[in-house]
Amino acid sequence: GATGMALGPDGRRLYQASVRGRSVTDLLTGQSTSWPPVSWFVTYDPEVAVGPDGQAYWTECAVGMVCALFAGDATTFAENWHVNVGADRAAGVAVSPDGEFVYVSATISPHYPWAKIQKISTASRSLVGTLDLGIYGLQAGRIALSPDGRRLYAVNGSSPSVTVVDAEALTILENIPLDV
Repeated sequence: GATGMALGPDGRRLYQASVRGRSVTDLLTGQSTSWPPVSWFVTYDPEVAVGPDGQAYWTECAVGMVCALFAGDATTFAENWHVNVGADRAAGVAVSPDGEFVYVSATISPHYPWAKIQKISTASRSLVGTLDLGIYGLQAGRIALSPDGRRLYAVNGSSPSVTVVDAEALTILENIPLDV
């Protein structure tokens, strides 16, 4: 089954990612179209996000080797470009409200579990910033942006907490313990 999903900006399409590939479901007709993984990667919990312009972003990882963020057409998932974002696992993808940046949470190295947040410019199609989550970032987790795009929230996989990040400066603002 799907490990990641995102609703398109028009609310009509549901985008899904799984180890078997990607799919788009039209929620009005129920019709679903699927594609195999883009790369030779053996994927680990791929994620998907859709930008305000409809551009699709998804991760594929070769466990123990490398992870990449792919950008492509939201209707066909045809790859437009990709950027390497991690060494082992990429657990979260979020797109800024203006579509200028994509954020990915990923492991720092195959020496699991240390995590980082990668900031990718969609204009230059390149990595423009990295934040090491340090002691808070044990296991890369899911991420989300505030509606204004100023704050990024990262769930810490092995500790019950959320790290709040200034999305522009890529600095940690606080770590919020969760009672779960």
